[in-house]
Amino acid sequence: AAMLLLADRPVMSVNGNVAALAAKQVKELQERIHELRVSRGMKEPAFVVEVNLFHRTEDRVKAITKVLRDQGVVGVLGEQPNARVPGLDHARALCSKSGVASADVVLIPLEDGDRAEALRAWDKHVIAIDLNPLARTSRAAHVTLVDELTRALPVIVEEANEL
Repeated sequence: AAMLLLADRPVMSVNGNVAALAAKQVKELQERIHELRVSRGMKEPAFVVEVNLFHRTEDRVKAITKVLRDQGVVGVLGEQPNARVPGLDHARALCSKSGVASADVVLIPLEDGDRAEALRAWDKHVIAIDLNPLARTSRAAHVTLVDELTRALPVIVEEANEL
């Protein structure tokens, strides 16, 4: 929670599983982190959410973006990627200049290990949510929450409220 509050540009990377399982919790986290950043006078208070898919099609990105927007997530990026994560040669490399590409902290729930490693190599501070503490994603992250996604996101909100 502290990393998201203190970041210059925090971003959450969301895949289809995250949207399907926890769109409401993503909205609640985005909203609360934004409120707390505004109350602390952060220069860039937004907590950006960006859709990123391995099996990427325009229809899938639009459908996942719609799920998030229908839950109240604002400013969802990912439909028009205009940057790439260095070191990746598949669709997971695609990102937005105003999202992951410009982020200093990236929250990556349920992420692939190769993307987690590439984000870290790109000098992003990585926060992972994963059930397996020995997974490549967990080991690549600076901070890993070893928990189920729909429990972990509300815990971040609770912890942010305590800071």
